[in-house]
Amino acid sequence: MTMQGQNEEAEIVKRVLSGDLESYGTIIDKYEKKLLRFVMLISKASKEDAEDIIQDTFISAYQNLADFDTKMSFSAWIYKIARNKAISWYRKNTSKKAGEKIELKEEVFLNLKDDAPSILEELHAKAATDKLLEEIEKLDSKYKEVIILKYFEHKSYLEIADILHIPPGSVASTLYRAKAKLKEKLKNAYEE
Repeated sequence: MTMQGQNEEAEIVKRVLSGDLESYGTIIDKYEKKLLRFVMLISKASKEDAEDIIQDTFISAYQNLADFDTKMSFSAWIYKIARNKAISWYRKNTSKKAGEKIELKEEVFLNLKDDAPSILEELHAKAATDKLLEEIEKLDSKYKEVIILKYFEHKSYLEIADILHIPPGSVASTLYRAKAKLKEKLKNAYEE
């Protein structure tokens, strides 16, 4: 996030703390869909359960807003709260039915192409996308989370470090190992 973006969010936080509750709606509008996708990806929660987790996230963020350090990234702070809520939910619900599989737009994986692929190329791309998502789901949570935060949520290494409570230097090495594991899984899958 840019310095200007951080300053804007710090101003919104100050307005909310001074009693302007409508300004909190700006925060909700900005983060609701992003956090929902993130929670569904890391927790395997159904959409309804993920919406409950996000609601708890926004309530907790509001209740702890006075503790937020406006010199820090609000985005990383609220993602950290969402992650902790998702982990708590997952621990309580691991024996319950697995959540619905999230449908991701193919643009996440196809955004590098300039022109529209042919129907056959599109079918191959869809199959590759589905396989990639399937293999990401199978990764250990520490690898899965870092891939989701970097490539789906477009977080910086510093934000990832803050969200996951790991040293910034560990983000790069964890991401490297995650990509290596993912590459190996995909290689094995296509050799079968």
